[in-house]
Parts: sequence; C-alpha cells; structure tokens
Amino acid sequence: MEYFPRADDYVSDYNLDNNTFPDLIPNAIKQNDSLTKDNISLPSSTHLSSSGSSYYHKPLVKSFSSSTSSVRKTPLKVSFSKFHVTRSNRAGYNKIYEIRRSKSYFFELGDLPKDTNEIHLRIYTNDYHMKNTQNSYRNTSTTPNDRYRISCMLTHFFSSQRVLPRKIQQKYFSLIRDKLLARKEMISSRDNSTRERNITTKTFFYFTYKKYRFHFGIYIPCHHEDVSSLPSLPNRICTVPSPFVMSKGRRACVSHQPSFFKNNILHNVRNVQNGKQREHPNAFLNDKSSHANLLFNKWNRREKKQVHSQRLGISYMESLHARNKGAVLQGHNKFMYRKRFDNFQIEQSKNARTAKRQDIRHQRSCRRIFNRKEHNREDTMRHRLITAQRYRFLFLNSQYVNKPIKHLRYSRGLEYPDYGFYTPYGDAYCIRPILTAEPFNPIPDMVIPSKYRGVIPKVPVYTNSGSYIVPGSRQWFRYIDNVLQNPPPRSTRAFRRAQRAADLQNEIQEELRTQTPLQGTSHKRYFCRKNRKDILTKESNNHYDGMSDLMKQYNESDDLERKIAICKEMEIFNQRAGNHTRRIINARTFKLLPLDAASDTSDDTKEIE
Repeated sequence: MEYFPRADDYVSDYNLDNNTFPDLIPNAIKQNDSLTKDNISLPSSTHLSSSGSSYYHKPLVKSFSSSTSSVRKTPLKVSFSKFHVTRSNRAGYNKIYEIRRSKSYFFELGDLPKDTNEIHLRIYTNDYHMKNTQNSYRNTSTTPNDRYRISCMLTHFFSSQRVLPRKIQQKYFSLIRDKLLARKEMISSRDNSTRERNITTKTFFYFTYKKYRFHFGIYIPCHHEDVSSLPSLPNRICTVPSPFVMSKGRRACVSHQPSFFKNNILHNVRNVQNGKQREHPNAFLNDKSSHANLLFNKWNRREKKQVHSQRLGISYMESLHARNKGAVLQGHNKFMYRKRFDNFQIEQSKNARTAKRQDIRHQRSCRRIFNRKEHNREDTMRHRLITAQRYRFLFLNSQYVNKPIKHLRYSRGLEYPDYGFYTPYGDAYCIRPILTAEPFNPIPDMVIPSKYRGVIPKVPVYTNSGSYIVPGSRQWFRYIDNVLQNPPPRSTRAFRRAQRAADLQNEIQEELRTQTPLQGTSHKRYFCRKNRKDILTKESNNHYDGMSDLMKQYNESDDLERKIAICKEMEIFNQRAGNHTRRIINARTFKLLPLDAASDTSDDTKEIE
C-alpha cells in the first residue's frame, strides 16, 4: 500500500530547504489499513545520500540530532474548536450548520502571530464527538505556507475521525488539500473585490463517502456584534463561520443573515462599463411597490417565460395569472397573482452521456416526489397527479401547476384604491388593449393575373396545421394555382343528397359510440333500449296523471258508493299500466310483443347487460 502523506512524517534532508513541503517517504514501513492513527516510523539510513564525505557515514540518530540542533523549532499545534447555532433555517448554503445529516470542518488560515514561538491552528466544527486534544506537528518555519498548514490540519482531522478508512484517506488527501487552497483563492478574490454586486461565493465544498457527508471550508468568522441581554456584560463579536462572502468584505452567519440582508445588501445595482457607471433613464426602485407594478405589467401584457433546466433536461412554460373575484370572495384566497407552470417538455442533450445523466436526475426527482407514505398502489396515476399538485412538480405534458405569489394580497378589499401600486381589479390602473380584427379582404392590394381572378377564395384559407394563409403571399398564390390546376367537382342534387345521408349516418355512429356505454348494452340493441326507456317514461307519466285525477275525485267525493267505484277503476288502471310495462319490444321493428313472447336478446348482449 502506498504510504499516506502525513504532515508529521517529516525528516530534514540536508540537500533540501527546510521551508518547503516535505516529500513523500518512499521506503517507509507498510501500515495496516485501520481507522486509528498509526505510529510514525523514521526512514532507514539508506534514505540518506551516500556521498564521499565522511559526515554522511555517521549514525542516523546522531546526524539527525546534530542537524536539528542549529535549526530553530516553532511548534505547530492543531486542535478542534466547536461552534453551535440555534436558528432552524439550515437550507441552501446554511446546510453547513446541520448536525444530523452532515458535519462541517472549517480550517483556519488567518495571519500568523509574529511575537510568539508557538503556532496554534484551529479546525472549527459542529461535530461534538471530536476531542479537543491538541496535537503538535514538526515545523521549522516561523511562517509556514498555506499548503503545509492545510496538510497539518487535514492530518489532524483524519487522525481524529472514525469514518474514513486509510485507503480513502490516501486517495483523496491531495484532492481535498488542493480544493481547499483553490477555495481560499476564490474567497480572497471575492472578499477583496470592490464591485457593487450581491454575488456570493461559498466558503465550503462537500465531500461524501457512502452515507456520510463532510463540509470542508475555509474559516471566515461572521464578525457581527452580538448585543448582550444584560447591561453589565459587554457586547461580543460573533465567531460562527460564515457560509458565504460578498464583495467589500461582507459576510454573515445564519443568526445574523436577517439583519444582514436587510441592512447590508446593495440596492439599485447598476451596470459598470469601462470603469464608469452607466445611468439608466428610468431607474428601478427596489421596493414593494415597484415589484408589484412590475408583476402587474407582466400580467397585463400576458408575458410568458420559457424555463430550461440543463441539469434535468426538461423545459416548461411560466405565465402569470390574476385570481378572479369568485376565488377571492368565495374561496377566501386573498392572493393577487399566481404563477402557472405548464407545457412540460423533455429536452435532453444530443450527447448520449449527458442525456443519460439528465434522465437519471429526472427519474431521481420523480422518485423523491412520488415515494411518499400516502402512496396509493391501486390508483398510481391519480396519486401521482395529486402529489405533483401538492409539491408543485411537473412530469406530464398535459399537466399544469399553480403556485401563489404570497407577498401580494387583497388585505383591504378588491377595489380599495390606495394600495400604493396597481392591482388587477383597479379600474383606474387596469388598461387592457382592445383587440380588434380588420374585415377580411379576399382580394389583396396588388396586381393579380387574369387567370387567377376567377378562383380567388371568398373565405379565409388555412393550411392543414391550422395556420392562416395571408392573401397575396407566395403560399396563397400556390394554393389558388393548385385550385386552378385541380378544380373541385361540380355539386349535383344527387351528390348533396348522398352527402346528407352520409352526415346522418356519421351522426348515428357517433351517437352509438358515445351513448352505448351509458345505456349498458350493445350497439345492436341501443335503439331498442332507448325506445324502451322512452315508452316507460311515457307510461309512467300517463300513469301518474291518471292516478292523480282519480285520487282527486276520490278525495272530493262524499258518496261511499262513488268512492268504491273509483277504487275499482284505480285497480283496473294499475293492472293495465303493469301489462304495458312488462311487454317486450322487438329489436328490429321496435313494436310491442305479446306478454307471453320470448326474449330476443342475444347471449353477448345479456353478458354486457
């Protein structure tokens, strides 16, 4: 196994400068692959150069002692320092404060003290399982460079953790060190910049191994002042690591970010060209009224935005809608606007490798949304549509999702005139363009050859895809030339009669296709079932009207004999009505059959019914 480059495995070589980073030891004793810190073994005497001088033939330990006696030693100590935050917002770049799913380690690379012989480096972490024990590492320089300091702190981290095996440490030691050095350069460039921009640069990157996630970064303290709750205690400076830096030295931890983005953010940022600030004639004020008016103008102009995701290989359309009065008054939903996402399309890259990765990411997003506890395996598509609407997730072309814009509400009524900005239902502000259409002119204002004048269409002409053909265009001339070359057949009386018969037959077939499943029978017996339903409805109405008249006569009469006669008449009327409802209709002639006639329903129809 290749030897792991630890910072404390340093042996002074007389032919090298002591301030450079130590080379790897090629002839070291092979170490076991364990999670604990290995003992450091000094190299054998064969590692030293065998020159002609007798000075190199002395014993190794004696030569090592004599060589280091004249070199000034500056101990380099490394230890862990714990930090903790209580604010619950731990999403985005604030994920470095999460302690359940990941751990964060920020390496201190500040200016070294000049009036001390000891250098103490700290690794700021939220991992409370790390011990605060200090470890000393060999150092012969009063100002070790960043590469050596990061190597010492990485060695201290790998020696203290119990997750990454030695093989992973050897493989990724140089990678993590180089990324930390590059991160320091990016932070320094952003922090020292004087540009008036609100662009952020993260102070960390993450490293994963199996289910473990580590955030490695450069320690940049917050440096905001914490006001003490007691007057007797002085205010202290916040030392929690900041997840980002901005230009002009601006940064903030998660606890001070609300006040930072309220007071320290730059407003009315303008473009800079050739070192001069370019003034806009209509400067946009960054306040609520300006943003509300901007949304109103987008809604009034019906603007749409095409959104593309190169990571997922998808695209969708984003539009702005105003809630109608019924939704606001009846549904108690006071949001003024909502965004609508629709027209979902899968637009993967032409590169096969990139397209495969995009598909994997999209399928991962679908699994994350749809694999919920309330998953209904019996109705998967219905569950997916409901879940996608709940989490505002698009996965079908025919699907649309509405997302309310929650910072604009009808807090004082729909038609309140003094909101301070335009509202969709304010008559004084809502000026919609009146869309009008010019009268259709089949003859364009141009010279038309005489051979085309007899075949000019009197109605608008469209293509097979539904696009309008402008009179006078090349496509319009191509159309009338085709009509001239292939004239339509003349319409005769027999042709019109056949056309009407074909239209009637098409209507019957369409009725059979749509209404047969509703009647619960086959196409053959649809009209029989329909006529039977009409007859039963007619008989029921007649029976109701007749019985109503007899009941009225029965209630109005005071003669007992007359009431008995009315009762007999009612019995005969009921019997006659029952005979009519029990009779069967012939499927071919639609006539009533005798009461003792057998049913002519086929076995297939019986199975359907």
